[in-house]
Amino acid sequence: MKDRIETLDELRALAIGAVMLSHFALAFGSQSIVAFWLDLPDLSVGVDLFFVISGFLIFRNVTDLTQAHSYTRGIATFYARRITRIVLPAWAIIAALAMAHIEHPASSVTDLWTAAALIANVHWARCEVDARCGDPLATSHFWSLASEAQFYFLAPALLLARGRAALYGVSAAILLLAPVPRPHGSLLWALRPEALLLGA
Repeated sequence: MKDRIETLDELRALAIGAVMLSHFALAFGSQSIVAFWLDLPDLSVGVDLFFVISGFLIFRNVTDLTQAHSYTRGIATFYARRITRIVLPAWAIIAALAMAHIEHPASSVTDLWTAAALIANVHWARCEVDARCGDPLATSHFWSLASEAQFYFLAPALLLARGRAALYGVSAAILLLAPVPRPHGSLLWALRPEALLLGA
């Protein structure tokens, strides 16, 4: 693994600040003057910045592991680490939420199983539109983890397709996706593919 990139910590701090301010605005109500002024710079870009950083680090991790070992062993090591460090702790939290659900139902069963299946982003996009869902404070935060986890399956394929053609393909995908409208709750809003690809 290469040395830590300190600039990424600075970018993370910017992203965290933007996300915290955007959520702080919501505490006053979406129609409040505080929300209005904090929404002017579109602080939700902090989430996109997180995904750009994640895309970069995920692809870098996959590249380092496959260079240190064979492609198959490197990918297996990558998935083993992701499962151990991210998926299993997430499942432990979801299990605790499921047990709490028995006594105090806050999440729907669908909220819980989509979080465990790492497709919470698609589920909560539907919730924004017309689906019946539980309390968003319980499991909605798993949507960003789901988007990142789905990229885990794309990164090894991108590595196999390295070269000028792959670079052109990824660049074209970013250029095509970037101007597409993504209203709150749309599928592209939930997946954020261009942010992850830009990082890779």
